[in-house]
Amino acid sequence: MGIDIQQLGKNFGKQPVLRGVDLTIADRELVALLGPSGSGKTTLLRILAGLEWPDRGDVVVNGQSWLNQPPQLRKVGLVFQHYALFEHMTIAENIAFGLRVRDRKTRPSDATIMAKVEELLSLMELAGLGQRYPAQLSGGQRQRVALARALAIEPQVLLLDEPFGALDARVRRDLRRWLRSIHDRLGMTTVFVTHDQEEALEIADRIVILNEGQIVQIGTPEEIYDHPATPFVQRFLGGVNEIPVGVFAGRVQVDGIEPRFLSSLATANNGATLFIRPQDIDVSPAAADGIATIQTVSFLGDQARVELAMDGDETIIEAELNRVQMRDDKLDRGQRVHVKARHGRLYQNDVACTAQP
Repeated sequence: MGIDIQQLGKNFGKQPVLRGVDLTIADRELVALLGPSGSGKTTLLRILAGLEWPDRGDVVVNGQSWLNQPPQLRKVGLVFQHYALFEHMTIAENIAFGLRVRDRKTRPSDATIMAKVEELLSLMELAGLGQRYPAQLSGGQRQRVALARALAIEPQVLLLDEPFGALDARVRRDLRRWLRSIHDRLGMTTVFVTHDQEEALEIADRIVILNEGQIVQIGTPEEIYDHPATPFVQRFLGGVNEIPVGVFAGRVQVDGIEPRFLSSLATANNGATLFIRPQDIDVSPAAADGIATIQTVSFLGDQARVELAMDGDETIIEAELNRVQMRDDKLDRGQRVHVKARHGRLYQNDVACTAQP
C-alpha cells in the first residue's frame, strides 16, 4: 500500500510541529523517519496511525483521504517503544487480542485465531512460549510479541515508533536485522521512526531526515551518507570534523591537509567549512616534517579514536584508525604524523559546494 502525504501541518498550541511535510511512500517500501527529539517524526507517525489529526494537509491512500478513515479501518499495525503488552494476558492472548475484539461479522473462528497465533509465534521465533506472561520474557522477546500482535490483524502498513529504543545494543542489532527480514518476507509497507542513524542506515530502503518539523533530505542510505545536503544532516549522521577553510579560484586552502577530493569547485571566493569524518582520515608516522601531533588515543574495540593537534593553530582533528595499523606504524601519544583526508564535503552558507564540470 502506497501512502501520499501532502503538505501536512500540525501545531500544538502556537508551536508548529509539522511544517508542510510532503512525502510519497511506495508500496512495500521500508522508510525510516530519522531526526532529533522534537523534529516531528513521531507526530507524523501518529497522524498516519489515526492517533493525531493534522491542522492542514492530507494523507492519500489508493486515491482517497485517509483522514476520513477511523484508525480501525486503516489496516495499520502499530508497535511502540515500550511494548504496551497486557501483563495479565498470556503471550498467545496478547497476540490474539486484535482479532478477538473485532465485531462478530469479521471476527475469525477460535480455531482460525489460534492457528494464526501459532503461525506468528513460529515466525517470531517464540514457539512454545504462548502460555507464558510478558513478565517471564526478555525485552527482546517482548518486543517480538508486540510485533506479532501488530501483524495478527494482517495490516497493509506497519508503523513502528522507536521499537528498539528500550533494548541493549546487542539485542537492538539482532532485532533490526530480523525486522528487515520480516518486512521482506511479508511484503508490506513499513514506516519506522528512530533517532539512531546506524539503525536507519542499516535497514531502510529510504531515509527521511526531519528537523524542526520539516524534511531536510530524502534518499537511500548511500545517498544520505555520501551526499548530505546540509551541515545539519552531516552532523546528525555521526561525529565529523569541521574545519574552517578559505576558497580561492575554486581551490580549497587548508593548512596541513591535502583535500585532493576537492580539487576544483564551482563556488565563490570566500570562507567555507570543510567536513571530514574521522574514518576518512589517514594518519602515518613522520619525522621532522610532520604537521600534527597525536594528543590522545581512546580505545574503541578494533578501532581507536585519535586526537590530532595541528601545527600552527588550535585545530584539533579526530581520526578513527585501525588498532593493528597503529601498532604496526608505532603510532602513539606524542608521535609526529602526516595527515591525509580521503573524502570530505565543503559547505558555504550551509549549501554544499559542487565540483566544476
